[in-house]
Amino acid sequence: LMEVAHTQAPVPRAAPIVRASHLGVSFGAVQALVDVDLEVRPGEIVAITGEPGAGTSCLLRCLAGDVAPDVGEVRFRGRRLGQLPALGAHDVGVVWQDPELCLHLDVASNLLLGRETPRMMMFRSRFHTAAGEIPERLRIPIDDMTRSAWLLSDGEGRLLPLGRPVGAGPAARLLDAQT
Repeated sequence: LMEVAHTQAPVPRAAPIVRASHLGVSFGAVQALVDVDLEVRPGEIVAITGEPGAGTSCLLRCLAGDVAPDVGEVRFRGRRLGQLPALGAHDVGVVWQDPELCLHLDVASNLLLGRETPRMMMFRSRFHTAAGEIPERLRIPIDDMTRSAWLLSDGEGRLLPLGRPVGAGPAARLLDAQT
């Protein structure tokens, strides 16, 4: 059983950022999602909870464009998700259940992974300064951007991936399970 909790939308009658309609996903004989409808409008915080196996991660993967539903559709800003590139390229930031750290890289490189610009890469100090703004904004207590990710505590390692989608400034942020 899955439950959905909405906050009051601060922008009345704004068009949904994300809309899922009649989603259904099966893995063989197992039905992970059956006729799921969901709308998320600007400024809303939506929590989807459920017991293990209830389909919450599967729903998140559909919303992120990582899993195509067997039935129904997901729309992002009115456009069907199938018409958009998958996962992150359509302005949705995702933090998965596992920390997904590149332990051989430093903190800055983990925060900006995949979003490095040539201008940033020309000057290491500019790169580390840009990365340092992210934990500061989120109040994540990591201040040394040159520190190797394998030296982070377990708690710091779980907090660091939260900064990735925030740093990109996506329109929607999806956090899986333990995040």
